Formats: sequence, C-alpha cells, structure tokens
Amino acid sequence: MAGGSRAFCDSTGTGCEMITIMFDVVVLAEIWPFSSSLMLWWAAAGAFPIVMHLWNRQRYQSTDWAATRFLHAALIKQSYLDRLRRWLLLATRVFILVLFASALANPQFATVSLPDSVSPNLTSTHTLLVLDDSYSMAATRSQETLFSRAKQAAQDLVGAAVQGEAFTLIAMGNEHGPVIHYPSFDAARVASELERLPIAGGDSKLVTVLGSIERSISAARQKFPRLTSARVCFFTDLGYNTWSVLAGDTVRDRLRRIGQSAELFVIDVGAAPGSNLAVSRIHQRQRLVTTQQVIDFVAEVHNFSDQDQDEQPLKICVDGQVVENKMFRVAANETAAVKFQYRFRTVGEHQLRIELPPDCLLIDNECWRCVPVRDSVNVLCVGGKPGAARSLALAIEPRRIDPIISVELAAEYELLERTLDEFDVVFLCNVGRIGADEAAVLGRFVRGGGGLAVFLGDQVQPDSYNAWVEAEGTMQCLPCKLGELIAPADASAGFLLDPIRYEHPVAEIFRGVPGSGLFQIPTYRYVQLQIPEDDKTEIVFRFSDSGDPALVERNCGKGRCLVFASAASMESVDRSHPQRIPWTILPTAGDFVSLVQEMLSRLTGGKTVGRNLKVGGQLVGEFEPTNHIPNCQLFLPDGLRQLVKGKWSAEHPERFRWSYSRTQQVGIYRVEPVAAPIQAQLFAVNLDVQAGESELRRVDRSLLPPFFRYGVHQPSVDSLGLTEVADREYGWHLLAFVLLMLLFESWLAGRPGEVALRFA
Repeated sequence: MAGGSRAFCDSTGTGCEMITIMFDVVVLAEIWPFSSSLMLWWAAAGAFPIVMHLWNRQRYQSTDWAATRFLHAALIKQSYLDRLRRWLLLATRVFILVLFASALANPQFATVSLPDSVSPNLTSTHTLLVLDDSYSMAATRSQETLFSRAKQAAQDLVGAAVQGEAFTLIAMGNEHGPVIHYPSFDAARVASELERLPIAGGDSKLVTVLGSIERSISAARQKFPRLTSARVCFFTDLGYNTWSVLAGDTVRDRLRRIGQSAELFVIDVGAAPGSNLAVSRIHQRQRLVTTQQVIDFVAEVHNFSDQDQDEQPLKICVDGQVVENKMFRVAANETAAVKFQYRFRTVGEHQLRIELPPDCLLIDNECWRCVPVRDSVNVLCVGGKPGAARSLALAIEPRRIDPIISVELAAEYELLERTLDEFDVVFLCNVGRIGADEAAVLGRFVRGGGGLAVFLGDQVQPDSYNAWVEAEGTMQCLPCKLGELIAPADASAGFLLDPIRYEHPVAEIFRGVPGSGLFQIPTYRYVQLQIPEDDKTEIVFRFSDSGDPALVERNCGKGRCLVFASAASMESVDRSHPQRIPWTILPTAGDFVSLVQEMLSRLTGGKTVGRNLKVGGQLVGEFEPTNHIPNCQLFLPDGLRQLVKGKWSAEHPERFRWSYSRTQQVGIYRVEPVAAPIQAQLFAVNLDVQAGESELRRVDRSLLPPFFRYGVHQPSVDSLGLTEVADREYGWHLLAFVLLMLLFESWLAGRPGEVALRFA
C-alpha cells in the first residue's frame, strides 16, 4: 500500500480491526524523476574528500619521543570522540557535493494526499463489470470505437469507487469465464485489466454470460460475507444479435432471478446503425493447388444495409502485395460473389487477403485465406489384375508433356509395401480382397486427409469390403456396404447414369452439357450399394432404370472416400455369360476423363483441411520432429509469439501433434517447429460474419425488462473525480538544504581546539 491503512484480524477470525495511519505520501511521477539528468555527473565530485582523506593519511609518521609521551597519555581519553567527529566531517562533505548535484538535476515529484479520515466501516458493494466484447463493438463513432467507450465508462465507475468496494470483470464473448474470477478490492488491478482487455472476434452469448454472473455473485457472498449488496453493470451497444433473446421468457425469468439479489444496470455506448459491407468468406474451387494451375476464387461480400452499393472496390493481395483491384455491385441486404483467378508461381505457403474500403465497422472489411502450393499431385492406382487401372491412370493424367499429376501404378499385393503418406489420392481398381492390415492403412490415410476412390469389378469379394465397413476406430472409411451383383433383364440393354439434377459438385460440371456421352453409355453390371441410415453418405449418381446408387461419397476425418458401383475398365467381364459381357464401357466415353478429373479434384486437398477456420476454432497440425524436439513456435496475428508443446501422434508415431484453441484474433497464424523453422505452416482465422455481428442493428430500449436501470455514457474529463496536479520541483529545496549543510560543516570543522581544517 502506498499509504493509508493496514488490517489486523483477531485470533478468532470473526472480525478485523482497521488501524488507519494517515499521512501525505510522495509518489514518483516517473521511474526517473530528474528533469536534468546530466547534472548528476557532478555527484562524482563527492569522491574528492575521500581521496584527500586517503592522501593525507599517508603523510603521518609515528616517532617515539620522550617529550610526547606525556601529551599522548593526556589526549588518549579524547581520541574516540575525536575520530568520530572527523568521520562525521568527511561524510558531511561528501553528502554536500552529492546533494548539490541532485539539486542541479532538478528532481520532480507528484504529491498525492490521502483523505484526512477514513471510516472504519467499509462498503458492502460488489460490482460486476460486464463488457460486451463482441466484434460489433469495434464500430466507430466520432473516431472512437464503441468498445473504447465501454472501457472508459467502466474505468469511470472503478475510479469513483469507495473504499472496500469489490469488482468482478466479465467479458461477454469470453468462453473461459470471467477475466477477474474472484472479487478484487484493488481498483488499480481492475483498471489495468480493463485497459488490457481486447475485443473478441466472435459474438456474445447472453445466456452464457448470465450463468457466469450467477456463479460470481454466489461465490463472492460465500467467500466475503460482508458483500451483502451487488450490482451488475452491462456496458454494451445493445446489438440485436446479442440482446434479441430478451424477447423470450426464459432469459427474462433468469434476469429477474438475478435482479432479486443484485441491481441491474445497462450503460448504452451504442450509436445509430450505419451501412456496413463485410467479406463473409473466400471460396477456393480447387482444394489442392499446384504451380501449374490457375486457381478459381470467389469472394463473397454481404451488404448489411437497406441501400444498394454501386461501384465498390475490392482489393486482392497475395503475400502482402496487391495483385488486382475488382469493382463490384451489391444490392441491399444481399450477397455479391466476386470471382477472380490467380496462379501461384512458387511452391510453399501463401496467404491471400481480400480488403474492402473503410466503413463504420473496419474489423469485417478483411478476409484471409491460406493456400499451400505444391509442385504436383501424387496419385497411386492399385489394380487387382493387369490392365485394371490402366485406363483410369490415363484419364487422371492424359498429358504426356509437362504433366502436373504424378501417377504410379501398383499391383494389389504392393499396397502394404507403399508409404501412402507420400500420395494425395489412392484409387483401388478391382482389388479383390481388403484384409484387416490393408483396411487399417487405408483408414488412417483417409482420416489424415488422403482421398480414396474405389472402383469395383469382377474380382471384388464383397464380404471383405463389408467387414471393412463394420470395422471400428480408424479403420472404417467406406461409405457403404456391397450387396448382390445386378444385371439387366434384357441382356442387350444396360443402365444409364442419372446426375440427379446435377446437385453434387462432381455432377455440376456436366450441367452445361446435358447430352454428354457419360449419361448415354450403358453399364451392364454393377454391385448394389447399400447406404447406411446415418445421413453421412451422399449420392452423386444413380442408375436411371433401377434407381440404385451408382457413385457415393462420404467424408471421413479430414479426407474423403468415393465408391463407384461398377468397374473402371473393360477388363471386368461377366464370366457367367457366354459372350463375356464387360461390366461397363464408360471408359470409351469422352467425358469419362472429365468425370475422373472431377473425382480427383474432389478427393485432393484433404491434408490442408483445417488451415482456414473461424474465430474460436482449434488449430491442429503435425510435424516430423528435428533433434527429437516436439515443440513449435506460434506467431499470432498481432506479432506476439507463444511456445506450443506437442505430443507424439498415435496415428503417426514418427510425428508429433500440436494444437492451439485460443484463436480470438483474426488474421494469419504462423506455426514453425522450434528445430526446423523452414517447415512453417500458415493458418487463417476469420470472423464468422454469418453469426450476425456485422449487422449493426440495435434492439429497442423498450425490450429491456422494467427492472433494468438504463443509462447512456457521456464521456467527461472529470468523470473520474480526479484533479490533475502538476509535478512539483524540489531543486530549490535541495539548494536550501545544501546551505544548511555548509553551515553545519563549518561549525563542525571549526570547533574550539582545532588549529586548522583537517582530514581524518
């Protein structure tokens, strides 16, 4: 304590006696209070008397003379007092020089006077400061954000607190509970926490906040029984997204219960809603990006106003450099899709940023996206018999010169010999049997972000595939079970593919070519796919005559799996038929290449899933450790750095896995292993604009319950009740003290009996 009071409790613990000691204290205005610091070098002159003292001591000699023995015996009684006087004289001379140098440096201090008297009866008030830190509070009004106004209003309340008042600080958007959990009687600490409190990048849940308020009031009264009264002060913009729940009886009843034990206040810092444009998201069509591709992007901009916005500029930046400016138009309360393309020329981690011109809410004018770029796509095609995967491999990469997709062919028995982590997508073509080992390897591959496509055929054993579907844990990734083999009633007829209104992304590319040969060429044999009832499997194509699924898809972990009910080549035949009819002749269709390319595009990029997420999402990644150090550095968007400790991955024992969940800031997060910074990864965290905070709409004051006390914050210079006092200069006071010390030194040096000025 700077001064004022100290508390002592009796042995029974039933009460405390307040012993108040009142005095004026002088507090340093700054860490270094001297206005002319260079003058302090004169303090070095204080060493001069000490040097003279040591110099003169060397001149003394001791001579044994009979005439002096009697004199020495007479003076021996006075020697102790004389030496004390000489040391005091030396200290006085040093102090005078140091004091004179300090006076030249002109020290400045600020005077703070405590009250003349303090009542021993402390206040019994517990104040809960509840700040709305949703990102709509970042809206500006008179060059100041609403959140700054809210913090200033709370600071005013803390500054006007009386002795003994307790405070609890709660941020409405903080999912981890109050900022100050237990009541604090230290107003300086509360003010400091208020100053450091950042605005959240998400929304505020009033229902969640009410739970924190109830628990804080209850805990405070249990720990501090003297806090018998409480008041809850909401500092908010009364945003519709947060306060519209007051229309429901559940929230009003809960507030009424809180109002029975505490006073409820609403301090309105909001402003009239203005027009606002927000970038809701950046969509990337190709999930896996290579240096050979031109990537299609779509930026979605929503207009949160009742007026059309014409000729609005959109700035597109890649790795911090502006690459294009697009003009767009968006109607009132509508979303505009701004399309653009870009080709990344270098391999590595890239960041894309979209920026709108300034408006009343700046925080939602930007949107980021991380784009990892590769030099090629690696695909493994596994054939159950010779030629089973040949036509598929040709459809995957038809280019002979400068291919951007690296395709490897492998036999069925080689599946366990390959390291699947080296590939992005695996195609199984007429693979007869999937054992437990193969299922485990493929399951981990898909869940880790790999893509798997399964084409059936005449060698497939449905029982082994069905056992794979029924497996638990990381093995399971197939979207369906395999049923019986289906053949048409008319041997000369076949089954045609039905795109189901082109709803699925794989089918959508054929919307513009309804007469595509892909839907005209028949399939003669297929395996009936049995879809589970968990609604996690999507049907891409059906067979038009039977209605059975032809191509199905399922997400599994970070990856995807596609299953086609028929074969990928004409090598699969019906041996029971005398003419050995092939299962399908789809590979002869010109659009078969387009189908395979769309499947490949759908299956790639799973390993980069989780790089672009919303505020509050969890960052997760894996690294191969260098020097067995499973730790990494995380660089936040504001430039701060944190050390994140990793754990060895259960799925990939040679890697370590790390995670980070406090993603309240929007922008780019950079993660790099401590021992290998070159392996850095980028993550983009964006606002969830669809949550509604970008709509600067306010609830009507009439919606507030009658037991709420409403007020509007009016900033004032004297709102804290403080009077600014100029620093007081003490240089002249020190000079006067130097004069007194000189007089004291003259008196001490010129005592009767002294012949001359001497050094001890």
